[in-house]
Amino acid sequence: MIHEVEIQNFKCIKNLKIKGFSNVNFFVGSANSGKTTVLEALYLLFGKDDNLKRLIRRMLTNRGIVCNTRLEYDDFASLFYDQNTEEHIEICSKDRKLKIPSFYDDITNIDKLDNENDAEFIFHDFRLKLLNQTIEEVMHNKDTKDKFKRLFQAFDDESIEDFFIGSYGLEIHHKHLTNSVNIRQMGQGFGFVLTIFALIARGDRVIIIDELENGLHYTAMDLVLKTIFKFASDKANPVQFFISTHSLEVLQKANLLLDGGKFGEDLARVFNVFVRQSGEIDYINYSQESFIKELDRDNEIRSF
Repeated sequence: MIHEVEIQNFKCIKNLKIKGFSNVNFFVGSANSGKTTVLEALYLLFGKDDNLKRLIRRMLTNRGIVCNTRLEYDDFASLFYDQNTEEHIEICSKDRKLKIPSFYDDITNIDKLDNENDAEFIFHDFRLKLLNQTIEEVMHNKDTKDKFKRLFQAFDDESIEDFFIGSYGLEIHHKHLTNSVNIRQMGQGFGFVLTIFALIARGDRVIIIDELENGLHYTAMDLVLKTIFKFASDKANPVQFFISTHSLEVLQKANLLLDGGKFGEDLARVFNVFVRQSGEIDYINYSQESFIKELDRDNEIRSF
C-alpha cells in the first residue's frame, strides 16, 4: 500500500508532500491545478518497469509527445519545474526514491525493494492499447481468464456471450450477431471498463486512472465504482486506486455507495489539489466521513 509521496521540481510542482493515502484516492481541483501531475509522479515512481527512461517516454507518448529513443531537449525540459533542468527532479515515498538529473543520458533505473506496489496508468487516450496488451497476459492463464470473464459478465450478461483474442486484439461475441466485433468498434467507455477489469484480473495491486468519467456513460458509472470499491476493500488482496476526476456526479455516486459503511469506514479519500496565490501547489485531504458530510450539505469540494 502506498501511504505518501513527496514530489520536487516536477512539472508544475516545486515541492509537495501528500500524506494519508487510502485504498481509493480521488483527486479533484480546477484545471491545471496539478492533479494529473501527481498521478504521473506516482506512475514514474511505481510504474511496472525498472527502466525509468522507458517510463518517461511512455508517459510523454500518452500525452501526445512523439518520443524516439532519445528525447528532444524541449520535451525533456518540460518535465522540470519552470523547465529549469539545473534543479533535479526527485520523487520519493517511504520505500522508493527516484531522481531525474539534468541530462537525459544520466538517468539510471529505479531501485525497488519489492514489486508489490507496482502501478499501471490508464491514460484516457490510450485505454484500448493498454487493454489489448493486458488481455494477452490474462488469456494465457485459466484463473485470470476466468476472473476476467466473471467481471465481464457482471457488467453485461445480457448481450455479451464470449470473447477471444483475434488478429487485431480483443474480439467480442454478441448474442444477437453471427460475427464477432472487435473492441475498437465499440464505445470508448466500454473499452475503459474492460481495461479496469483486465488489470484487476491480472492481479495488479495499484491502478492509476486519469479522468474516470471520460467516455464513460453515466449508466455504467455505478457498476464501475462498485467494482473499484469491491476490490479496494478486499481483505486479502486489496487493490489501491488513484483517480482524477472533474465530475461532481462521480463524487455523488461514490458518496451514495460509501455512505453507511458497506465498504468500510475509511476506504476512500478525496484530495482537492489547488494553486496558492504564491503559485505553490497544495492540497486539502478529505476523509471519507468528511467528504460524505460535505456532499450531503451540497458543499463544493472540487475547487478552492
